[in-house]
Amino acid sequence: MSGWLADQLPQILAYDDFMRRFMGIFEPTADGVRDQIEALEFYIDVDTAPAEFTRWLGSWLGATVDASWSVDRQRDVVRTVGREFPRRGTRLGLERMLAAVTGAEARVVDGGGVWRAGNAMPSASHVSVRLGVGGGLSDAQLHELVERELPIGVSFDVRIGEQTIARPVQETRDIESMLAASIEA
Repeated sequence: MSGWLADQLPQILAYDDFMRRFMGIFEPTADGVRDQIEALEFYIDVDTAPAEFTRWLGSWLGATVDASWSVDRQRDVVRTVGREFPRRGTRLGLERMLAAVTGAEARVVDGGGVWRAGNAMPSASHVSVRLGVGGGLSDAQLHELVERELPIGVSFDVRIGEQTIARPVQETRDIESMLAASIEA
């Protein structure tokens, strides 16, 4: 009984019949691992990866990918977010990412730019996001997505068509209620 795993043994052990048979026990498991390693290139390619792995790849990029979406839509979102990753945090990057996630055109209006000291526009730290549709995302998901992509300290509003999407109320607790909750636990 001679298998590829037993052939990896040091020469002194390779001639031992018991050791070769013992290594043969592990060869089916090692074959499975080897097959997975050989298939790795198909897992990191968005076009061939299983849907669950595609969502996992998207999470590496900070992409919002919903399991209820079609596999093609999931792949499109991860592909777009990956391609636009160098532009993350920019107007163009946000527009393209939102277009991929919602499936419709997105327009971002910001007051950013390069200004001489003291000449910056007053609205330079506010961004307006205009969407044709929400793409099946909830208001909270849209706000979280935009907030995650913008630099810290930039305020924003989100509109779908003519409707301004209200920012979800975030639950804030004071120190006393947090202490009370920790004591009860």
